[in-house]
Amino acid sequence: MAVALDPRTKIFFLLIGNLFIVFAPTQTVEAGFVMFFLLVAVVLGAALPVLKMVGVYLLLLFLQAVSAVWVGMWWGLMLSTFSQFMTMVLPYVLLAVILVSTTKVSEFMEALYKLRVSKKIVIPLAVMIRYVPVVSEDFTMIKDAMRMRGINPSFLGFVRRPLETIECLYVPMLMSAAKVVDELSAAAVTRGIENKARRTCVVPMRFGAVDYAFVIFLVAILIVEIALNGYFVS
Repeated sequence: MAVALDPRTKIFFLLIGNLFIVFAPTQTVEAGFVMFFLLVAVVLGAALPVLKMVGVYLLLLFLQAVSAVWVGMWWGLMLSTFSQFMTMVLPYVLLAVILVSTTKVSEFMEALYKLRVSKKIVIPLAVMIRYVPVVSEDFTMIKDAMRMRGINPSFLGFVRRPLETIECLYVPMLMSAAKVVDELSAAAVTRGIENKARRTCVVPMRFGAVDYAFVIFLVAILIVEIALNGYFVS
């Protein structure tokens, strides 16, 4: 059974998790934090999407180690640069996936309102969170349609047949993305997202013992990490 945390605790975990990665002295420590994020995702009930991303992260670490042997060649340098860039970005994306996968949009909005965040920030974030799953679903359907026409929707397929891949994948995705934005914006306005009255939420939000313990644990880890890096030494 998944542990239920207050959405504000998850937002704090997102922010402090980014600091974990920023202050990580080595890539080994960073990989350790990624494993910790995976553990948190399992506890919160978001194991599957995070596990896939961790698998990609480990694969990129492997590619980075392998490409170091051929870094003198142009393709080795490209592979090394790509893998290093992606390993830097993926931990932050992983934290966002944990938050989005375990928090409903209404709960996320209510948490931000309780944190006194402006509507100018809350409304775009709410639309963005609803936007990603819809576009992902459209992307899956477009790829299925491409396979029915005998076109491989992958990087290798793009290399072999670039014009047809662009025509059948990227053009429909751009049109679908623009349409989804308009539909989500209209739906949000219809549901009264711009109403100036105080917003209510069916789900009660309050900090429990688990929330306090988790926040204290995260702060303790951050303090130890900063101390080990020597930032407290004058």
